[in-house]
Amino acid sequence: MPRPDAPAGSGSPAPPGPAPADSGDGGGFHRPKARDLASSFTHAMPPACDAMAAWRTLPEGDVGTVELELRTDAEGRLVGETLLDPPNAPDHFVEVARRTRARLGRGPSALDGEGAGPGTLRLRLSARIEKVPVPEGREAVPFGLHATFGEGKGEARFTLPEGRRITIDVTLIRTAREPR
Repeated sequence: MPRPDAPAGSGSPAPPGPAPADSGDGGGFHRPKARDLASSFTHAMPPACDAMAAWRTLPEGDVGTVELELRTDAEGRLVGETLLDPPNAPDHFVEVARRTRARLGRGPSALDGEGAGPGTLRLRLSARIEKVPVPEGREAVPFGLHATFGEGKGEARFTLPEGRRITIDVTLIRTAREPR
């Protein structure tokens, strides 16, 4: 059966499901929904950072705390990150920030419930390493990738094949939205 909007005689069937909504830009598609930046950053850490060499050489126990500021532009895209105490920031946190930002890509992010837009988000990251038993069959690759974030607090966690569990606690310090 031809589509109702198809030229007569084209014989093109209508695609299944609803037609794409028009965003007004003529392309027929919506812009992607802005993701919560603090939650997205927390969830991106385990897969972004589980291959870092530093996790294999750092001592067990607490391995530091830093404050990290993330910046978004007018479209809500992540455009920068700054460790707020760079001369004293442990190298592994510099790499965590760099790898996680790369993993997030350039999609729109919301700093708060107001949607995407320009501003900054400040997070406190605290990392620790502990030794845990390795389940049989898990000796070859990192496992136990896990992340949660809600009500201003979160945790990113993964375990290396040799049984070193890395946990990074994430605390939202503040958001600052800039005028559009």
